[in-house]
Amino acid sequence: MCITEVYDQAVTGRDLPRHARENFEKDPDMTKYVVLYTAPQSAESAMQDASPESAAEGMKVWMDWAAKAGDGIVDLGTPLGGGKEVGSLGVTDATSGVAGYTILQADSMDAALELLEGHPHLMMPGASIQVYEALDMPGM
Repeated sequence: MCITEVYDQAVTGRDLPRHARENFEKDPDMTKYVVLYTAPQSAESAMQDASPESAAEGMKVWMDWAAKAGDGIVDLGTPLGGGKEVGSLGVTDATSGVAGYTILQADSMDAALELLEGHPHLMMPGASIQVYEALDMPGM
């Protein structure tokens, strides 16, 4: 079973936190944060040789984190694969190492960072998490 199958089963399955199964509206009093998961290898390649049991256990720790983060999660996100970079000279393979994303909402950057304490992505050697505040667009 590949990572996307395990993920699809997990986010559409039973026994998950309610917020991991539903679409959330942004709380107008909260700031939205884009969380990018970076890693030296893609989630797909990291999981390609994993047994179904090992893959399911990996998803369990993510779902445990999601339950802890609670309503701070706007969009649990998804693993990302094979990206492309579009530039003025054409299209090339992306090299940024972005392996997935999540959208959070919190009162402040510090509060968003607290939601990421003990995050399971950091168990992967060489992995890191980048957090960006989503700024309001004037007139929109």
